[in-house]
Amino acid sequence: FRNFITPTGEFSFIAGTFLTCLIILVFQLAIIFGQAAFFLKNELALVIITVIAALLIISSTFILLGMLLGYAFKSEETSILAAMSASSFLLFFSNTILPIETIPPNLSWLASFNPFVISDSILKKLLLFKGTFSSIATEFYVLLSYLTVFLILTFLTRQITKRRLGQ
Repeated sequence: FRNFITPTGEFSFIAGTFLTCLIILVFQLAIIFGQAAFFLKNELALVIITVIAALLIISSTFILLGMLLGYAFKSEETSILAAMSASSFLLFFSNTILPIETIPPNLSWLASFNPFVISDSILKKLLLFKGTFSSIATEFYVLLSYLTVFLILTFLTRQITKRRLGQ
């Protein structure tokens, strides 16, 4: 309620929430990269710039997805339930639990657009195969389109939620 009655603009509020989450993730990634740089030494230095850019896009996509789900529901409990359901669904149709090849062909085509699968593919190409930006361009642009769609939907959902609550 306090957030809805402040004179903060919608864009500022959404940007503040997004930047707060992104800053927390950047600190966590800095710790992980610090440890990786210590153990891997020169191996990581070859691809660090493209990996950082990819991780920022990947993180931003999932932050906006979480914000979208958080704004879409009234209570904290239903937001958590929706986030857990969405993450379980996305995780089930990724390479983590079952290989995509074992899924029926019509569903595996759909699963290839899963943000988890796309993110996994980008990171594999960059870290394991020392890929360049041109090798991940298609996946990168798909993630950018997800990012754009989630940003627009987050803003619209915030507007609808604010009107629904009568403010």
